Amino acid sequence: MRGNARHGAGRKATLEDVAREAGVSRSLVSIVVRGAPGASDETRARVLAVVEELGYRPDARARMLATSSSRLIGVTYLVESLHHADLLSPIYETAEAAGYDVILSGRTPQHDEQRAVNVLLGYRCDAVLLLGSELPEAAMRRLGALVSTVEVGRRLALRTTTVDVVRTDEELGLRLAVEHLASLGHRRIAHVDGGPALATMTSDRRQFFLNAMDRLGLGASAQVVPGGNTIEAGRTACRDLTDPSRRPTAVITFNDESAWGLMRTLSDVGLRVPGDISVVGYDGSPLARIAPQELTTVAQDAPALGRTAVERAIAILERAEPVGDIVLPPSLLVGETTAAPRRAAA
Repeated sequence: MRGNARHGAGRKATLEDVAREAGVSRSLVSIVVRGAPGASDETRARVLAVVEELGYRPDARARMLATSSSRLIGVTYLVESLHHADLLSPIYETAEAAGYDVILSGRTPQHDEQRAVNVLLGYRCDAVLLLGSELPEAAMRRLGALVSTVEVGRRLALRTTTVDVVRTDEELGLRLAVEHLASLGHRRIAHVDGGPALATMTSDRRQFFLNAMDRLGLGASAQVVPGGNTIEAGRTACRDLTDPSRRPTAVITFNDESAWGLMRTLSDVGLRVPGDISVVGYDGSPLARIAPQELTTVAQDAPALGRTAVERAIAILERAEPVGDIVLPPSLLVGETTAAPRRAAA
């Protein structure tokens, strides 16, 4: 709020406002916001902090007159994620309809997210979409000060004036899954989480699962098992779920891939789905429909997420619209992997 007081409530911050607040020249601020060389790390950090505080965004129309726009939207995505693959088609369609091309920069264990972002900045993308980003929020805000930035999927803990968010209501998603299982008679329900690689979403979904169990009076029987977002993670998590003395009657996994791995391993050890254990996935990916059994899953609206992310990026870029937090509802797709427990939970 200090920034608003300095340059007047209701008036957009200007380059001059940032320069005055940071105690540097207008040209040096321009160097920083363009990501050009010529500023020390200390100065760059100070200017970007003021940019965030004042909510300054470069005038896209003036910039397009001064320099040619690349008409490129860059996308960072997790290569192994089927949900991210689902998002790409609506991203391409919406971007191309608006006259933009799309550049993809994949995240792998050998090519981390910051490197993926740097590749897109090297192509001078007009906007960047971060799919399920695990960048620190401070790094995200700095990126948003340089280029129109939309995070897709992750809730941000701190409000920001530089990063737009488009995400699914994950609290509702976990509640739908728990309520569905409880309505079938399940009381001992476990959640296989997303593991440390996706720390923010893992923490959120874990807490939302526990909240949903508490709301139904089932908190004492809730179980959380370390997992991940891959088929192998689901297979590994199965080892913690097959002890007869602690075995749940139903499991909600972090995503459809881990659900598939879990079901394969349950079958290997002689447990039937849903006869012995019901399984609910998350995402509503194509895998949910092609697995040996049609998976019950919490479906994210991938077409709406991808389309909205591109529309928001363009709105910020071309019309300098303020950033926001857009939350879309998920739905529960009931398949063949959930049924009433064979016997009442102890």
